[in-house]
Amino acid sequence: MNFLNEISYQYPSADSLASGRPNEDHFDSINFKQYEQAFIKYFSEKKGIQSERAEKLLYQYGPTAGIANEIFKTYLSSQFEISCEAEHIIITNGCQEALTLLIIEFLKAESDYILIPEPSYIGISGIVKALGKNMKPVSMLRYDHNVNQYVIDLNTLELNILLLRNSNKCPKLIYLNLEFNNPLGFSVSEQDKLALLALCQKYDIAIIEDNPYGLFNFAEQRVPTLKSLDNDNRVFYIDSFAKTLCPALRVGCLVCPAGREKQVKSLIELKSFVSVNTSQLSQSIIMGFLLNNSFNFKGKLETANKDYFDRRNAMLSALEKHFGLLESVSWNIPGGGFFLVINTPWEFTFNDVEECARDFGVIFMPVSFFANEDMHWSKVIRLAYSNLDVAQIEVAVSKLAKFLVHKQQTSQSTKSEIEYVL
Repeated sequence: MNFLNEISYQYPSADSLASGRPNEDHFDSINFKQYEQAFIKYFSEKKGIQSERAEKLLYQYGPTAGIANEIFKTYLSSQFEISCEAEHIIITNGCQEALTLLIIEFLKAESDYILIPEPSYIGISGIVKALGKNMKPVSMLRYDHNVNQYVIDLNTLELNILLLRNSNKCPKLIYLNLEFNNPLGFSVSEQDKLALLALCQKYDIAIIEDNPYGLFNFAEQRVPTLKSLDNDNRVFYIDSFAKTLCPALRVGCLVCPAGREKQVKSLIELKSFVSVNTSQLSQSIIMGFLLNNSFNFKGKLETANKDYFDRRNAMLSALEKHFGLLESVSWNIPGGGFFLVINTPWEFTFNDVEECARDFGVIFMPVSFFANEDMHWSKVIRLAYSNLDVAQIEVAVSKLAKFLVHKQQTSQSTKSEIEYVL
């Protein structure tokens, strides 16, 4: 991430297909004061106090777990059909704090491991490394050319679990991002989710379900979350409002399974040491929004989803238009979210990213940046369509195509030189 920030700084005129930020135009509809006042009204009535006193309480330190978890409980039920108790919800400083708390809570012994699909969101492997904990990257994703999509290989996952156990190591957790995955843009069927749950039950492995993109769905039907399918109380569900409402608010939530009261207590205690509490002002804006919108994002995201759908289609059209001269190149068609990926026959390094930004005016993201061991991903590129408008996407993809044609020609020249020498 530091490298990409440096590239963006060095070449500010380059179009970025690397950034998975939400479209800033959708921030215009956020009425912070209105939402804050809606929550103050709710809070004062609930506590039986004057609104002036309720407002001042928002400016104070507050309960570590959150100030109105009942609202989040209703939101989770309304939006995702997730049933839980308010006492099992911890309001966090974005998803990253929730990940940090779970890593500290679960990986206590030297033999404890977390399984992380290769590739995955770099925030999870980064915090595991920063805390000095153990992780096992698992190459459990394969490309199915029949559906132009990545799918999960459960046999590979089970093999890695057994390898750890046979080495006297204990796989305690697995991290999963199954809805419009970052970085690969794939989603997992209900059937495969049930199989994942059964496998984790078999080996008593807790699951972190990270779902920041789940509401950005371009289809009418939505596959149930792992959490809503979990009958064995092993899924710790993480949600964030960074993409749906506003990243700057830094509000997320961690939903713990029933029957794990001891762990809930421990996680809340950990949070009190890590951050004391999540900003009550930020919480009030999120909860005021939910109160004013029937506890869901359906109305707000209707416009956003149409926008991201149009941007995805613009990128697909641009790829079809500009990538005709490229051999052995394919891409997936995500059903939602912010990203798609391109499979190529060439490897990409830091130098390629800089060359493309410098000489062709566009920044892309090699998926190898999200991998720890499996260098197969050096031949795959992630493109984000969320942060550029339709016209910018067309221009950026045309620039990227010119770079890849250059890459193809260079590769062919190098191959010819090697064959000549041989």
